[in-house]
Amino acid sequence: MLYKAIQYPETQKNIAEVTISTDSIPAVKNDSITNDTIRVIPNIINREELIAQENYPPQQSEKPDWSLSLAYAGSLEQNDLNRYRIPNPDHPDVEGPDGEIEVTEKTRHYMPLVIGLSVNKSLTSRWSVETGLRYTFLRSDFLSQSKVMDMETIQRIHYIGVPLKFNYRIFTYNGFSLYGQGGSALDIPVNGSQSILEYSPQLGNSTNTTIYIHAPLQWSVEGGLGIQYHFTPSFSIYAEPSFKYYFNSGSEIKTIRQDKPFEFTIPIGLRLTW
Repeated sequence: MLYKAIQYPETQKNIAEVTISTDSIPAVKNDSITNDTIRVIPNIINREELIAQENYPPQQSEKPDWSLSLAYAGSLEQNDLNRYRIPNPDHPDVEGPDGEIEVTEKTRHYMPLVIGLSVNKSLTSRWSVETGLRYTFLRSDFLSQSKVMDMETIQRIHYIGVPLKFNYRIFTYNGFSLYGQGGSALDIPVNGSQSILEYSPQLGNSTNTTIYIHAPLQWSVEGGLGIQYHFTPSFSIYAEPSFKYYFNSGSEIKTIRQDKPFEFTIPIGLRLTW
């Protein structure tokens, strides 16, 4: 190493050159650390083999493909009252008001009971198709009163239906989902009966009979919205406020579907997703 120093400030030309030939730091004879404790591992790791040997759980799809739903639905009942006049069977030859009697008819359609079990399959990230089975029970009471005859009819019909719907997911936020849904359904009658009670005020006697009826197939279309809340990624509760229209079957058997073809209902159910 070469050092240059100024010995006299007033004479800047007097510069001494010093050459150091040996290192001024003495060598340590006995080093306390004789061997390096850090082992150098050659980079011979095959990452593909390590990944293949790891027992990672299978990755699940980000969007579940299937869901199973159990729902209950009901709608408002309907009551009707009609009055009309018919010829008096006791005086068939008399014309005018004296030859007629007044008949009062009361109709009560009870709230339909619908319980359904359906399965849903995702088609895309937003579209899905849904089908399943649903049970429907309809009850109607008919009461006809006049001074000649009182007749009460209790009608019960049981259906097994097959719906087919398409759902479109609009958005999902903080556990809530909003989707549109629409489709059609076919309700097949499996059992129907009418219990008829007749009473004659003039004779004071009554009869009670039960007959089995064959209700027609019932087609319908529906559409509305669905609101769903996820308690967990696989378990949720939902409601589907929707409008339904029931086509006229052309049968003489009266149900709430014929007297009130438009129906607003809010099915409520539980959904399991996987």
